[in-house]
Amino acid sequence: MEALQRAIDICGSQEKLGQKLDPPVKQQSVSGWLERKRIPPERAIQVETATDGQVTRQELCPDLYQ
Repeated sequence: MEALQRAIDICGSQEKLGQKLDPPVKQQSVSGWLERKRIPPERAIQVETATDGQVTRQELCPDLYQ
């Protein structure tokens, strides 16, 4: 999932991205999203916020947010 990897790169690591979410998630959860190539929709919104809009919810969940 290219968009999620960009978000990880922007935040500095899987762990740092997870810490920016509310509630925070562990690095293993972020890694699982990458492996499954799927992120929970509510987390997509939080990732958009964590990256200051550099990665959008539409990129992370295009089937839900158009």
